[in-house]
Amino acid sequence: MKFPIIAEKIGHFLKEDVFKDEFSHTIIHNKKFFDAKGNAIKTPVMAPIKEEPVAEDPKQIEYKKYINYIQNCIESADDNY
Repeated sequence: MKFPIIAEKIGHFLKEDVFKDEFSHTIIHNKKFFDAKGNAIKTPVMAPIKEEPVAEDPKQIEYKKYINYIQNCIESADDNY
């Protein structure tokens, strides 16, 4: 098991022989990786999930404008010195 701490915790609840049997192999249940002839089955690749752009909160927009205004004022003041 990749996470020894988990295996250690689970070990308290299982008999030693059951624990060894269950955690002595890596298997993905209910997945077919080979057909009846032993040929690898190609698994379909999921298309990337397209996230809808989230409309920005009007208060955030105003805040950003205010911050930009303040930064510009500070830069202008620095240029005058």
